[in-house]
Amino acid sequence: MPAGSRRFTALLCLLLAQLSGCAANKPVDDTVLDAERWRHAVTAGDVTSVEPLRLVVARLVAQPEAALLISHAAGPEGVEWAGQVRRWLVALGVASARILLRPDSPDNNIHLAVIMEVKE
Repeated sequence: MPAGSRRFTALLCLLLAQLSGCAANKPVDDTVLDAERWRHAVTAGDVTSVEPLRLVVARLVAQPEAALLISHAAGPEGVEWAGQVRRWLVALGVASARILLRPDSPDNNIHLAVIMEVKE
């Protein structure tokens, strides 16, 4: 197995191991990821230990037809932050096609929601 594939498999296993300890059935219609929680997420282990992400990814994994909506502030900082969250999730094994970004956060936080369909 190539080194890149082993690294990907290891990261995916880490994510799944972290998810096994969280409550997948907890309602996560609008989970807030605040800047303070995210600021300390600099490694894959840090990212997988951020509770709001663990909850929504567990729900997303349990619903193969669903997508993850990341609502963020419309300014440059909000766009960059949402992009970071998206890149980490993709690096940890979430399919990029299942992640939607939308600049419509009601505040300066990131709001995460597992949705069944997107209506524009």
